[in-house]
Amino acid sequence: MDLTAVTLTELCYLVAVADSGHFGRAADACHVTQPTLSTQIRKLEDTLGVRLFERWPKRVQPTAAGREVIERTLPVRHPGLVSEPLFDEPFWLLVPAGHPLATRPRITERDLDRQHVLLLTEGHCLREQALALCGHPAAPTRDDFRATSLETLRHVVAAGLGVTLVPALALPTLATLPAVVVRPFRAPAPGRRIGLVWRRNDPRAEGLRRFGAFVRSRLPAGVHPVRDGAAPAVGVVDPGARPPARRVARR
Repeated sequence: MDLTAVTLTELCYLVAVADSGHFGRAADACHVTQPTLSTQIRKLEDTLGVRLFERWPKRVQPTAAGREVIERTLPVRHPGLVSEPLFDEPFWLLVPAGHPLATRPRITERDLDRQHVLLLTEGHCLREQALALCGHPAAPTRDDFRATSLETLRHVVAAGLGVTLVPALALPTLATLPAVVVRPFRAPAPGRRIGLVWRRNDPRAEGLRRFGAFVRSRLPAGVHPVRDGAAPAVGVVDPGARPPARRVARR
């Protein structure tokens, strides 16, 4: 079974449904609406060409094919996997020029309250991280337009339709429009940890470790290499956490 066309978000939804045995509870755990989760599970089934769950009125149960996919969807901390953290990458806030937050020297998470935070469409890891920081939508989202890239979001922000989070590595290209301004967050800035994961018995393990060391030795300014035993240099956003609800818009 080929999982190369499957997104991490779809696999997270799959595991959540299997763990809870219920689409509604799984949606709550993933901080999305039930129709959103159900649509992604159907999309995953279409991609793989198999039925993943048997559905009954009050519960669901993985099929044999579903169990196979779940068994192959191993968590990062699974004993059969090795993870190598590379660097911590802070988030910045991209706002329209002239926005009230554009002149703030530092942004706090509370500043995002009542802001129209624009998100990437389903399936992007940055979308899940932004939702974890901003909270599950407290108001209906607008589905008239969806962005599949940060570049598109930049132009939407430049048009004055909202604000968005951008990772530090994207700043050199995203902050060039005169119509937008990027502002840093107050320390510890929210961010994410980037790393490598491979199977413990992978014959390329030593080469992957050398590659990780190569990446850490050549990081650009704005991100922080992970040192052994060191605390995260950013406030790593956990998509599994449930923060206070704030208004966000799926784009």
